[in-house]
Amino acid sequence: MGAAPLSSAPQEAPLLLQQYPLRHGGCMGVATLNRPRTINALSQAMIDPLTQALRHWADDAAVRVVVLQGEGERGFCAGGDVVALYQAIKKGDLAAVDRFFATEYRLDHLLHTYPKPVLCLGDRFVMGGGMGLFMAASHRLVTERSMLAMPEIQIGLYPDVGMSHILATLPHDMGRYMALTGASLNASDAIALGMAHGAYAASATATLLDQLAQAPWDQKDGNRALAWFMERLPPAELPPLRHAACLESIATMMQGDTLLVAVSRLRSAAAGHALLAADWQRLQAGCPMTAHLGWEMQQRCATASLAETFRLEWLAAAHSARRQDFPEGVRAMLVDKDRQPHWSHRDLDQVSREEVLAHLQLPAGYASHPLEDLL
Repeated sequence: MGAAPLSSAPQEAPLLLQQYPLRHGGCMGVATLNRPRTINALSQAMIDPLTQALRHWADDAAVRVVVLQGEGERGFCAGGDVVALYQAIKKGDLAAVDRFFATEYRLDHLLHTYPKPVLCLGDRFVMGGGMGLFMAASHRLVTERSMLAMPEIQIGLYPDVGMSHILATLPHDMGRYMALTGASLNASDAIALGMAHGAYAASATATLLDQLAQAPWDQKDGNRALAWFMERLPPAELPPLRHAACLESIATMMQGDTLLVAVSRLRSAAAGHALLAADWQRLQAGCPMTAHLGWEMQQRCATASLAETFRLEWLAAAHSARRQDFPEGVRAMLVDKDRQPHWSHRDLDQVSREEVLAHLQLPAGYASHPLEDLL
């Protein structure tokens, strides 16, 4: 990226923080997730300095816009570093796990409420915690090769990072469907559903910041400069719609308040439909508690504020770390990779509502909620 940075971090750091000059004065703050071997899995060593940098840039009048991007060809961010969380759980260090979720959600909340434009470049994989960052940005771009997903059904967690609210507000109940099946949306799907605002050619990534620097930035109207930039994006050859082509069918399946009825409809609809059948198989192999918890969270968070959403999500995440399914799912899918998780329940109908609601209580040892101050 040709523009010379005003400042930079060591290239081996898990997060690169740089400031690039803008043609008409001021600069852009650029945060690059820098763990390409793990598809930039979000770690505590990235969350803390990114939060600090965002707060600094918010107060710096010279910074007109913030850019979030991922290093490497494999994608923006494949999610939180759940392997590190698994290791902490095995060591009995639940305090570290609780802190990770609390600080990750604070970071996402900060981005959602940020006083300046935030542009996120969602190339290739945008999943889990990566979706939390992406959807919190005021301006979101994908490429022709982008894939967006919340695949927590496969690891025994649930769609968190503010997605309990965001998924619940997607049209045609697509959010419920994504949570249950871990379905991946392509770039065309993401734009059609309003999750992305536009697309650029992945081959032009190296020159994108130079182009952004040429926009007519001023202190009063950053959105005008971003509109100028987005109108001139290198065109991308987008794939045909996949899930967004099935929205009416998906809405019919997900209607109503009963998870088991929705799942039954999906099973019937999947017969003879390759895309839905693949999603059905993922749900069938996934964690029953995740399905119930994700459904419950979307029910509760559809009309909740983001602050309320993050507080509920922290409760559910903290309890997930204290139960069997989350560490077992990470073990099976990402550590031992035998892909044979032993879930706490064999089937969806074995999960009781009392077990689901138990995830939404303050864990033992806490006198107050660690996110009680979020507004």
